[in-house]
Amino acid sequence: MNYAIFRCKSINTLADLSHIGSHNKREKESYKSNPDIRKEDSINNIELVKCNKKYREKFYEITKEYRKEHDEKMKTIRQERYKDFDQMIDDSKSCVADEMIFTSGPEFFKDMSKEEILRWANGCMEFIYKDLGYTKEQVIQSVLHLDEKTPHIHCVVVPLVKKFDKRVNKERYSISKRDYIKDQNYLSILQDKYCFRLNNLGFNLERGEKGTKIKNLSLGQLKGITRQYERLANKSKKNIESEHLKIINMLKFSKKKAFSDSIILNGESYHILLKYLDLYTKEIQNQVIYQNFFNDLDDYIFNYKGVRKRI
Repeated sequence: MNYAIFRCKSINTLADLSHIGSHNKREKESYKSNPDIRKEDSINNIELVKCNKKYREKFYEITKEYRKEHDEKMKTIRQERYKDFDQMIDDSKSCVADEMIFTSGPEFFKDMSKEEILRWANGCMEFIYKDLGYTKEQVIQSVLHLDEKTPHIHCVVVPLVKKFDKRVNKERYSISKRDYIKDQNYLSILQDKYCFRLNNLGFNLERGEKGTKIKNLSLGQLKGITRQYERLANKSKKNIESEHLKIINMLKFSKKKAFSDSIILNGESYHILLKYLDLYTKEIQNQVIYQNFFNDLDDYIFNYKGVRKRI
């Protein structure tokens, strides 16, 4: 079952924006926090909306008129209330930018050509422009990452708006995510629209279950869980291998019945074999559970499985 997964997360400070930019643009030499990134494959990532500068620089470019308006306002403000543009942005109750992530399960992308993945990605961008209402000029960067297990898109936008302010009786700029995603109910409607748009393009995807209270785990929490189940699977495997080695050594020194293929076992050896069979049955069952769970979580690390249930 493949889900149409669309997730958004507010970026609250300019420092956070810079950090996310370094990650999305693969500017680091290595990614210890995310070992799933294959740096040698990063050359295959595709910029859907290019960003040839730092995220903060692109943010300033998008908000230059907003900055002019703020600087003009500060000319008449009392010194103790003065804030430069960066301070005002960081102290604002609104976000600095919004990061949207688009993906699906690994089965959806299995055996899919790069051209078809790009067609899916372009469908996601149509959703941003036509359903969410952002313009290309508001996008800092949109990048299709193909250097991890599951293809996915990071799209960072600035929800800049200009609207009439009754308090000053004129139009003013602001950054307001709420003008694009009003509340959780509207986000649920957007999830419907996103799934509908992609299915209209010929992609067989399902909408996640509505109305559940499941919350997303962080990427770090998901990775911790997958590593724990991987360790449990490896421990089960080692237990089996250790006991199996004991059986092999025991059989080497067991007496073979003359003129027969039968082997004579003493009582101790017999009970060792029974214990091994019980252990084998139990550990194999555990190993299958652990390994399957690990594989599922590892494949879905970037999919944030809770997302498909949450909205």
